[in-house]
Amino acid sequence: MKATRNRHIVHSTLAAALLLSASAQAQISGINVGTSSASIQFDDTNSTVPPAGTTNVTQSTGPWAGVPTFALSVLPDPITADFATGDITATFAGSNYMVALNNIQLSQVNATAGFALLVFQFTVEYTLASALPLQATLFPNFLISGTVGTGGGSLAAMTGSIDYYDVTNASYSFGLLDTVNYNYLNLIPGPFVNAPVNGVPVNGFTPLIPVGSNLTLVGNFTFKVDPSSLSGQSYAAPEPSVCILALAAGLPLLLRRRRA
Repeated sequence: MKATRNRHIVHSTLAAALLLSASAQAQISGINVGTSSASIQFDDTNSTVPPAGTTNVTQSTGPWAGVPTFALSVLPDPITADFATGDITATFAGSNYMVALNNIQLSQVNATAGFALLVFQFTVEYTLASALPLQATLFPNFLISGTVGTGGGSLAAMTGSIDYYDVTNASYSFGLLDTVNYNYLNLIPGPFVNAPVNGVPVNGFTPLIPVGSNLTLVGNFTFKVDPSSLSGQSYAAPEPSVCILALAAGLPLLLRRRRA
């Protein structure tokens, strides 16, 4: 019986090692500049002192290679003094990929009614040098800080989604492989610090993507304050190889315990 259990452990670990090896060999070769783009919008026209704010600015980049970082650069609204900042970047290494939203700030300073919005949108098409194996869906998580106003109806909120496509994959409707959703709403007056906003994937994995196909991420994030302020920063969720490495590292100890 011990031998059978040991063989099962060895076989499981070998399978994990093979998956890790395949992941290490898979390479994202770049970002398709011609089809990749990003935009950041600051909309203050629904914020009123009164009168209403006048700023509704969308700054866009495209073609876009993911780096250097694309940032919003706009003055505070001349009526309300509300302001917003933020930047976005897309990177890759081996079989890993990531789109990051950083230095997020949105503040409704003096308004007594209405709300202010900061909206990020992007499309990033990753090209492959070799097949990308089945692996966990990679996505950013967020930490959000700020202050919710004391007036009735005050809030700080974030919603968003990232869709993952391989348009050549007929097994998935429209080539949509996975969707990661985000939702955060704070109605409690006063300051808050490093509230976690984690992505929630529908499937949690992307299937094998062969050479000749590309992995495309399409994202849309909206930050909203009424009247409140928030700041935020994204960070990468744990890489899928972490669990595999932990399993491989723990195998010798586990086998010694089994033999004992």
